[in-house]
Amino acid sequence: MIRTIIPRKPGTYTAFPTFVTHDGDLYLYYRQGETAREGGHGRKGRVRCLILEESVFLAAFENNAAPLTPELGHDRLVFSEHNEMDAIVSRLGSHRFALATRNYDADGRMRTFLSLSHTPVFEQRTEVKLPGAKWVAFYGKGCTVAGTHFFPAYGE
Repeated sequence: MIRTIIPRKPGTYTAFPTFVTHDGDLYLYYRQGETAREGGHGRKGRVRCLILEESVFLAAFENNAAPLTPELGHDRLVFSEHNEMDAIVSRLGSHRFALATRNYDADGRMRTFLSLSHTPVFEQRTEVKLPGAKWVAFYGKGCTVAGTHFFPAYGE
C-alpha cells in the first residue's frame, strides 16, 4: 500500500524523505522548499522533521480511509540555512543516529554537513570537507560495520 504523508501544496516542493524509529516514535526527515523555474528542486529549501508515534502512524497507514497527515504528529524545522537540499537520516546503532544534509549558500556554493546524536533529534551539524574534493554529497543511508560508520557519497 502506498500512502502520502506530506500532502501536496501549491507552490511547495517536498522531497528526499527518509525515516528511522526510536523509543516508539517514527522520525520522518524531509526537505521542503518553494517551487521555482530555476533549479530542479526549487528554492528556499528547509530540512524538516515530522515525529509520529509509531502506533498512531501504523493505525492511520493501515486504515486507507483515515487521513495520514502531519497533524497526527509534531512537525519541526531542523535546518534552514540558505537553500537546504537533503535530509538523510540513518540509525548507526541502538543510540547513535546521523543526519546528512547539504545546502547551497548565497554564492551558489554547495556545502555538505553531517550531524550525529544519541537520539534522532539534531541541533548542530559539522561541514564535511574531504581533501582533494571540490565537493561531496551523501547519497543514501549510512551503516555501521565492525564499529565503523560508513556513508555512501559521490563528488568531484
